[in-house]
Amino acid sequence: MSKSLLEVVAVAEAFENGGNVASAIAAYRNWLASNESENRFAAYFNLAVLYFKAECTGLAQAALRSCLRYHPGFEQALKICIEPSMDQRRPMAARTAYGHERIRVGWLAHASMFQSVPFVQLAIEITASTNEHTLLGWGSNIPAGISDVSHMTDEAVACKIRTLELDVLIDLMAWNTHGRPGIVAYHPAPLVASWTVNPQPFGLQAVDLLIVDATFRNPIPEIEFNEKVLHLDTTKHQAENIEAGLLPALEALLLRELNQLPARLLCLKPSKADLDYIKEPLQRGRRYVIVAPPYQHISAGIRVLYDLQKWLILAGFDAIVCTWFSGYPIESFVDDIVIYPEVAPGNILKTKRIVRYILNVPGKLGYGEKTYAQHELLVAYNNELAPFADGFVLQVPSTEPFFYPGDGPRDKDAMYVGKGRNLGLHPTSCVEITKNFPANRMQVADFLRSVDTFYTYDDFTILLHEAILCGCKVMLINPLGQTIPILSSRMPSSNEFRMQLHNFINITQKL
Repeated sequence: MSKSLLEVVAVAEAFENGGNVASAIAAYRNWLASNESENRFAAYFNLAVLYFKAECTGLAQAALRSCLRYHPGFEQALKICIEPSMDQRRPMAARTAYGHERIRVGWLAHASMFQSVPFVQLAIEITASTNEHTLLGWGSNIPAGISDVSHMTDEAVACKIRTLELDVLIDLMAWNTHGRPGIVAYHPAPLVASWTVNPQPFGLQAVDLLIVDATFRNPIPEIEFNEKVLHLDTTKHQAENIEAGLLPALEALLLRELNQLPARLLCLKPSKADLDYIKEPLQRGRRYVIVAPPYQHISAGIRVLYDLQKWLILAGFDAIVCTWFSGYPIESFVDDIVIYPEVAPGNILKTKRIVRYILNVPGKLGYGEKTYAQHELLVAYNNELAPFADGFVLQVPSTEPFFYPGDGPRDKDAMYVGKGRNLGLHPTSCVEITKNFPANRMQVADFLRSVDTFYTYDDFTILLHEAILCGCKVMLINPLGQTIPILSSRMPSSNEFRMQLHNFINITQKL
């Protein structure tokens, strides 16, 4: 400690021994107001103890948070945070919402990891050490003491977590095989964290924290972690010392984060709807009917509609495609969820559950309505089209894996007009891509691998993205005649699409 802090400690102790706690508090506050010493954490700690003695719990909590902000590993402060038996020294943010003596933590894992992954074994040990921890698992051969949620949908599990009034949810699976990221997507606890052996960004806004070993350093600096990274030294705590060592350290870190949350996030009380939902028997769900033009490989929008059928079937639902040029018995679709693209003329199948899939600016192509019935659910293909929808996005991937860079010669340039207007500003030597050339999707990829520069007048074509994947330089010629280089095309990762599809199914099955 610096000399000035030693002096204020002596003064404060003299006041405290004389029964004048208020003057002792004032001594520390005056020193903190005028001193930027690196030992501020010690002054804040002593101030917190005095506040506890004066029964000013709220101020004591604030002082402890300040202490941990300057010295996150200060063991005495952590000890006070997590030991409710020490008089009234229990600065629990979660207590104000749920009334818990200690924070309640839930752990998510698949049965296949129970015996093989140290982190899951650690979670089981922690669960056994205190009643404030709950482990939820799925799969076969769930061990005793584990809450089996295999039969429950992601939404039902999220509802169950809310009914358990968990303060923190820790996912141990992330995007591993058998993982269920759809559960954490509902953000069913005030704090949601991911804890994995090989730390990597979870990629969901619903995940607040990433728990990693204290020795972890990001091996690839350009990878950005959207989550806040918490470092926890797992190596120095042996299994038999979990309750006395690792568990308090983990709870202290989580408590610190809970203390920083807005009050509204701490009040995720279970609703009656939550209680009713988890009691409902699972149902298979309604069938999807996708209304689309006949298949054309050159049209990304049409490919998306046909690919959507595949993804819905893979998700376990019945899905069919109907072209609006054929006559169908309308009465057979009365209980279905019908998906129309934005260009479909009205409610062709006379159904009552309508999803309007906005694949382009409504009316831009010269046909189809510009506005839709109030009861229709509007879903956008991407973020650019989201303003024309109800805030929901489903960007179905329509680019095959054979779009990749090649190592052959790039001896030509190419151009594409598409939905744009040919202003004649591309090099005259360009080979034009049309509806008939190349003849199929694989030939499109082969052709692009031989192209040096790809010029497009269409700023909304998937060819722009596919040309980048094939290693072309891409130039967009906009309606003003400006030539703009396009360096990247933002497409969702497979994991992001899975979450979009999960949300789409949950929303549409409630129609």
